[in-house]
Amino acid sequence: MTIWRPEFPQSDKPLYLAIADLIGLAISKGELRPDDRLPTHRELARHLGVTVGTVTKGYEEAQRRGIVVARVGSGTFVNRRHVPPLGAPYIAGEAVAEALSRTLSGLAKMPNLMSLLSEQGPQGNPRFREAAAIWIRRCGLNTSPDEVLVAAGAQHGLNAVFSSLLGPGGTLFTESLSYPGARTLGHSLDLRVIGLAIDGQGLVPEALEEACQRHRPALLYCVPTHHFPTGALMGLKRREQIAEIVERYELVLLEDDSSTPLMMDPLPPISSLIPQRSVYLADPTFALCPSLRSVYLRVPPPILERVYGGIRATLVTIPPLDAEVISSWITSGVAERLLQEAREEKRYRHDLTQEILGTLDVVSHSAAPGAWLTLPERWRAVEFARAAPPGVQPAEAYAVGGEAIPQAVFLPIGRAPGRDALRQSLVQIRDLVTSSPPPHLAAL
Repeated sequence: MTIWRPEFPQSDKPLYLAIADLIGLAISKGELRPDDRLPTHRELARHLGVTVGTVTKGYEEAQRRGIVVARVGSGTFVNRRHVPPLGAPYIAGEAVAEALSRTLSGLAKMPNLMSLLSEQGPQGNPRFREAAAIWIRRCGLNTSPDEVLVAAGAQHGLNAVFSSLLGPGGTLFTESLSYPGARTLGHSLDLRVIGLAIDGQGLVPEALEEACQRHRPALLYCVPTHHFPTGALMGLKRREQIAEIVERYELVLLEDDSSTPLMMDPLPPISSLIPQRSVYLADPTFALCPSLRSVYLRVPPPILERVYGGIRATLVTIPPLDAEVISSWITSGVAERLLQEAREEKRYRHDLTQEILGTLDVVSHSAAPGAWLTLPERWRAVEFARAAPPGVQPAEAYAVGGEAIPQAVFLPIGRAPGRDALRQSLVQIRDLVTSSPPPHLAAL
């Protein structure tokens, strides 16, 4: 029997629901593993100071959720088929939680808090834009606060750029596998979204050149630094080729970058090569605290007012609390400490992925949001994703246009709720890859 002695947290929930929550939390942390036997109803009731009936109801609720199974005459066991979702909500590390607590406590004590958070200039709060300029310069792109806009999250930033630079029927170029939110947003704005071929370095220059010759030049959205979802890292020569094509055909480049601050030896953004023809979207929350919603747009002066109009059209005032937290971290040096912790954690997850999946066809980088697993011929990506832990996504989920879709899946290893949960999920994925598809999937 597993020696599991949980602490009863303060909760407004009924006690039996709190017990079911405790079991689920212990599984996600790796304190309880598949096939572990839980304490008897009487033992847990004695330990928690509740009635046996309360524990019984708690176990029944956990069984209803599918995380435990009851075996007559043997007891209650962790369901071996339950694996914590690989794409579960981000769980901030202790350093992030402590920094957030200190920052919010400090803000609460400020006598002029409301006026501080409501200060707005013509392009938004000047303190937020100053912090944004510091962050963007850190990414290798020279800029000033006057060239920066703040948006409420990456999706909001994309919407501001798409809607302000492209009208209905306008053409949006992107990679053939791309961030689904960009594709969905493009269609919702009645844009013509064209996916361009990619390879091991991301966007293929020849594909961009051909598209520019066949279609009226418009807006190119791409992720050259650890492309999402494949993790591809575009080399310097390729970046120079893309920049030359963008400039020659008078495109506007929207460069989406969240990974550069996590890299020890980053490459210069494409935007640094063509600053007057590019919008650079920098997302500090990816590395610092994904639960916050504050991203930065470096916009060349000729189109700054247009993009700012796109921001104001959907949100009159940027939520100031998120922006204030991120800004204070950047200007105070807290962000640097959090980046170091994030690098160490992501390096551990990358190494663990290579340890468990390294014999397979997997691409993983310590600064990337996840890993890209190409499957053997016996598997189709959609079928594999159905059998894999929740959160695994097939290539089809990211497909744009008519390019051939690889039989591959995205593994969001950066968002697993803990190291033990990640190991458990990766082991299941490895075992699944090396097995044959179950009959009910193979027949699809």
